[in-house]
Amino acid sequence: MLRFPAVSLFVLGLSAGAASADLSADDVWQDWQALLGDLGYTVSGAPERAGNRLVIPDFGLSQSLPDAGGRVDMRLGRIALHERGDGTVEVIYPETMPMALAMMPKEGEAVTAIVTLHHEGLAITASGTPDRLVYSYAADDLRVDLGEVTIGGAPMNGAQGMLRLGAVTGRSEGVVEDGARHLTQEISAGPVGYSVALDDPESGVALAYEGAAESLDYDGSLRLPEGHALDDLPAALRAGLRIANRMTFGPGESRFSSTEDGIASRGTSRSAGTGIEMTISDEGLGLGLRSEDMEARMEGGGLPFPIGYAAERAAGSLTMPVAKGDAAQPFALSVDLAGLTLAEDVWAVLDPAAALPRDPASLTVDLSGTGKLLVDLFDETAMAALESGDRSAFAPERLVLDSLLLELAGARLSGAGALDIEPGDGTEIPAADGAVDLRLEGGNALLDRLVAMGVLPKDQAMTVRMMAAMFSVPVAGEADTLTSRVEFGKDGSIAVNGQRMR
Repeated sequence: MLRFPAVSLFVLGLSAGAASADLSADDVWQDWQALLGDLGYTVSGAPERAGNRLVIPDFGLSQSLPDAGGRVDMRLGRIALHERGDGTVEVIYPETMPMALAMMPKEGEAVTAIVTLHHEGLAITASGTPDRLVYSYAADDLRVDLGEVTIGGAPMNGAQGMLRLGAVTGRSEGVVEDGARHLTQEISAGPVGYSVALDDPESGVALAYEGAAESLDYDGSLRLPEGHALDDLPAALRAGLRIANRMTFGPGESRFSSTEDGIASRGTSRSAGTGIEMTISDEGLGLGLRSEDMEARMEGGGLPFPIGYAAERAAGSLTMPVAKGDAAQPFALSVDLAGLTLAEDVWAVLDPAAALPRDPASLTVDLSGTGKLLVDLFDETAMAALESGDRSAFAPERLVLDSLLLELAGARLSGAGALDIEPGDGTEIPAADGAVDLRLEGGNALLDRLVAMGVLPKDQAMTVRMMAAMFSVPVAGEADTLTSRVEFGKDGSIAVNGQRMR
């Protein structure tokens, strides 16, 4: 997952490293070999010198598959490095460049695919100093098409895929210093289009998905310690590996359709923009996703009626440790869903009498805490050993509900609290010491509306009210407002407002 983006950028000539002050084609070729070797690839190819040009007619890459066993081979074909006479080198690709990929696991069937790169107006120039090399690049149009795919030697008919980038510009810079290779990259493009399709008459499965965005912006950085490669992530992380990637899509839309067992479904979506972030270092893994002003609609596929919804914002983030350690390390999780509304035709089916308020719903959850990671997250052997179920990879020590807020159909639930987790064997829910405070506003009014709609029978609503009276406290002077305090004890006990439940 971490190596593939680097090779994708390399195919476009977008990676960089140290070279000599007055660059030659041989300098660039040698640096590519060093860079790709650091990324865990074996480089093949026989360069041929022709005047001021170095041609690699059979450039290839291969890597081992430590988990599945076997290898992946990529044949990228002809690449030329042209010395321009001013200390810079031009990277030249043919306008149509087929690339062959093959995955050959020790067990299971081999998979092959032909991927073709097309470009219009592609210009890539390498320049630099003895300790720093810079690539600048631009293209009117870049397109990657998925061609023939085989599984176990048999063609997979009906498989198609395409990615297209217009008005591409970018810059990348690399340097080896302070005992590490440093890479930075920036890319802007737009418009962007993509599609994937699969049609298998034998299984009766058909899928088509396509979309477009007005723009794409990417920036990333990599610090790779010397003497380490990405095929041993735990060791590289301990030595100081750092990766950061951020990708932002402008306004866009997508469509899908599928058929399985004779049942068809389809849908559309759009958003004003989407952002994705990822960071990884020995300090932890960070993931983030945010989408603004989004809408979606789906129908078919067993749904009783078409479903449509919109949201002003949908965002989430996760931070967690990746390196085994004796000391507790922080983690955090957040979810932010704001301005969620249902389409009017959905409300017409669910609530034709308009008993429920149509106010937008929202959900905010912020969790944090500390715990010990008992194995390296990217140590495949250690993680595989956990599948027996006799131990856990993570031992939480403290869990904090920094905030909880749910606003739905006129009701409002909020909460906060903290728990200290007692040590356990990792296979059962451990005991905890702490408390969580909850507050519910408008709960009884919501029950009345559900009864009026016929969704909730009166006797069940009465049962809910009786339970609420037992385990909550009315707030004086605030109508239809209840609070509860849930306390956890080290002995495994649970009490609600002082009443012991366990």
